[in-house]
Amino acid sequence: MKLNSWLTQRPRIGIAAAILAAVVVLYFILRPAAVPVDTAILTRGPLKVTVEEEGKTRIKDVFIVSAPIAGRVLRSPLEVGDAVEKNTTSVAAIEPSPPPFLDLRSRSELQAQIQASRAAVDSARAEITQIEAELGFAEKELERTKSLTQRNVVSERALEKARTDVDARKAALARAKANLTVRQRELESVSARAIGPEGSLVQNYGQTCCLTVTSPVSGRVLEIYKKSCLYRNGISRQTM
Repeated sequence: MKLNSWLTQRPRIGIAAAILAAVVVLYFILRPAAVPVDTAILTRGPLKVTVEEEGKTRIKDVFIVSAPIAGRVLRSPLEVGDAVEKNTTSVAAIEPSPPPFLDLRSRSELQAQIQASRAAVDSARAEITQIEAELGFAEKELERTKSLTQRNVVSERALEKARTDVDARKAALARAKANLTVRQRELESVSARAIGPEGSLVQNYGQTCCLTVTSPVSGRVLEIYKKSCLYRNGISRQTM
């Protein structure tokens, strides 16, 4: 009787065991994974608090230093962060660009202009010589008229006319000398335009031909745009 009862309950026990095993498996599957942690032994000591945040630097005044001419900037002696002093520290040295080459037509035109300018200079000198001669004659005529006036041979009107002639010749001489100066400067200008790169190199050989740019304020260099290259714009930026 007992054997039959045990055989009857055996399937139920197997089902219950299967359910229990399934529950155990689901528990281990769905159980959250353990989180690894660092452990240490607590000890008494000073408390240190550190705050790290991003910020912006506020600059009082920013100056961009540039040069008044175009040329080739030599290697800058400064680095970012270097201190500069007003009107003392050299920011950069710039070598002027050499003049361009001239073609045959341009050179011929300049040569013709040079010859015309030389002729104008010679004409102005000749005009000065003529006016100086006329002035000398007018001064002698004035002295003669003064002598005749003292002897009442000529009138005072003749004396005033002689003086006016002398003043007019002096003014004409001053104009002629100014005209000569203008013609000479025109000749120099045309002659300078005819100088090519080879002439400028020979002329500047062994001479200091560079422009030195100094700092307009005291401060520090924030950025150097160009270390050494063909110069067209600013060189460095600095602030007070």
